[in-house]
Amino acid sequence: QHQVPDDLKKRVTAYFTYYHARLGQKQESLLNSLPSFLRAEVTRFKNAEILRVPIFKDCSMEVIDAVAEQLKPTVCLPGEYIVRKGDVGRDMFFLTSGTVEVVSEDGSQIFAELGPGAFFGEMALLLPKARRTASVRAK
Repeated sequence: QHQVPDDLKKRVTAYFTYYHARLGQKQESLLNSLPSFLRAEVTRFKNAEILRVPIFKDCSMEVIDAVAEQLKPTVCLPGEYIVRKGDVGRDMFFLTSGTVEVVSEDGSQIFAELGPGAFFGEMALLLPKARRTASVRAK
């Protein structure tokens, strides 16, 4: 989906060439074996559009990097509930593709439809143990 800039690709390649020449070890996750400064740059680039949401506009680069490192891709099947009203919120979600519906507790009413670039669940970051105020399901 995103093309990593050539100079960053060269830096990552150079790092692994050096790393394997010196240590000769294979790592399960190439990204996790990068030094933190290089991993942060790759992660920041990979998640740039997600991290441009208003909730992060006044955050320092250190906070942005910390959030970017915690992002995990999730795939949801159509009709699957991502969150349910009343549940304790633990995650915030960013949509990069697909559509979700904000629905009533029984799922019979659709209050809103969200698509790529939207986010939900931000109260989970702002208020620990906050209860979900709506149910959201994949469309």
